Amino acid sequence: MNRIDIEIDGFVNYYDYKGLSKKTYGSYEQTLRLMIIYLKEKFEITKTEQIKEKHIKDYIDNLKERGKYRVVY
Repeated sequence: MNRIDIEIDGFVNYYDYKGLSKKTYGSYEQTLRLMIIYLKEKFEITKTEQIKEKHIKDYIDNLKERGKYRVVY
């Protein structure tokens, strides 16, 4: 497990602690993990510090093309 995965775990655990429903934080986790899979595969990103605005815009454009919950490598 690399650093970005650990940070996502921390984020998800924080929202579990805050009392959000499992469905809500499960949705947050799924959304983040799908984005990270994409960023790792396309840009070789392994740290949150590497993520730039251009990466997010590219991911959003990709979402519009493929659909919200499909993973495409």
